[in-house]
Amino acid sequence: LPKDIFEITPWLAYWMGACRLSFKPKSSTEYFEQAFERFNDQEDAAGIFLAWAGIVDSIIYTSENFKPLDQWIGIIERIVERFGNFPSEDIEARVASSMFLALTLRQPHHPEVEAWAERALSTGDVPETLNAKVQTLVYLIRHQIYAGNLEKATLALESLKQLQLFRDASHLFRILANLAEASYSYCTGSLEKCKNTVSKGLELSRKTGIHVFDFMLTGQAVLSALDEKNLSDAGNLLEQMDSSLDSRTPWDICFYHLLKAREALIQKNPKKAYYHADLSLKYNSKIGDLNNVGLHQLLMAYVMIELGEYQQAAKYIKDIFYMGSQFKSTFGLEALRKALAYGKNCGYFYSFWDIPSKTGELYSKAIEAGIEVDYVQNIIRKRNLVPDEPPVHLDNWPWAIQIFTLGRFELIIDGTPFKFPKKAQKKPLEMLKVLISFGEGQEVGKPWLCDILWPEADGDFTVFVNSSAMTKPLTSERADYPLTYGIAGWTAWLLNVF
Repeated sequence: LPKDIFEITPWLAYWMGACRLSFKPKSSTEYFEQAFERFNDQEDAAGIFLAWAGIVDSIIYTSENFKPLDQWIGIIERIVERFGNFPSEDIEARVASSMFLALTLRQPHHPEVEAWAERALSTGDVPETLNAKVQTLVYLIRHQIYAGNLEKATLALESLKQLQLFRDASHLFRILANLAEASYSYCTGSLEKCKNTVSKGLELSRKTGIHVFDFMLTGQAVLSALDEKNLSDAGNLLEQMDSSLDSRTPWDICFYHLLKAREALIQKNPKKAYYHADLSLKYNSKIGDLNNVGLHQLLMAYVMIELGEYQQAAKYIKDIFYMGSQFKSTFGLEALRKALAYGKNCGYFYSFWDIPSKTGELYSKAIEAGIEVDYVQNIIRKRNLVPDEPPVHLDNWPWAIQIFTLGRFELIIDGTPFKFPKKAQKKPLEMLKVLISFGEGQEVGKPWLCDILWPEADGDFTVFVNSSAMTKPLTSERADYPLTYGIAGWTAWLLNVF
């Protein structure tokens, strides 16, 4: 086509990028970016959304550096705000799918990550949305496996395997679906099924000439062979991968060194394992796949243990726990679930020489996840445990005293609503409400408090202000003396009064 026509027609640049995505994803990025700029100048909403999705997909399939995705995640949020609704349902599915992929790779802890997946999957079952749904389900399986939600990963795989879903899916996404199923089969221990799925995927690659995922598929077969202790087959496959290493993407090379490190650990060669694990970690740091950071650190921890470098291993383990908490992974919760079930069965209430605040933090995680809640609440009450940052977001944390003020005033004592006697003194209760309204830790002068509680009073009087023993009177001669108290102390006194 004439160059001048190509340059003024953004849809030509878009479709040039789309044609290259399956075979030369790196070169497709520049065409999508050209189209995006021209669509933006023309205020073409459909073109802007589709070009954005093309850019994101090309960055992901190029697998060299995922860090630019952060920029495009921010851009789409502004585009959605700018145009409001999507031009069509199939464009919504396309954009939502690409946004979900970008978030899983760069911001897996993002609060909307699964909402974008649901948005892509909830569009109508029409041919135009098929590829977007296949892509979403593939990466949803990966995301849920990494998060430790195997049940959700299973549901996603079942949806992916529905025959009507594959009838019109592109070859690229059918190969990608084979990779997802192989990975799932490996993680669930179905090694033979994993190898069979890898063979199906590689055969489809040969027939179609789409080899973007060959390396990752072969890697799943290596993992299965290593788990079967079939070092001969694993070694042959790794040699096959090594022969094409120079032409592979950084993501592929990172995966290769990860496999080599695992092979070396099985062969009891920790120095070789360290060499490959270190290379893999460095490649992943350059690529910016946050999903894989924890896996690499876990591998390095194992390597350091084998080398006798226990302090370094502990550092990696600490980093893993931090990543898991950011990602909301459930792997740690499974260990906590087993430990608390064992403790409950045996009747344990104390762990020897622990740090109570840290134990309290652990138990807040258990309550939040619904793990042995009654047992944990009982331990907290017996030991009076509270984390360094009190878990005020947990309604079922067993506080000794709970006070509700918005919409109603209510005292809960050890989980039971406190019933005021009919002839209860009103002033102590009013004083508690006033103190709450001032805020915890505030210093309030006696005249101010007296003016609120006894606006009609004149002359000298005595107010008891010691929040611990409540026995020290404060007379009107000390009018400038501030009332310093804690709400819990006043509440305790109030209960004694009643």
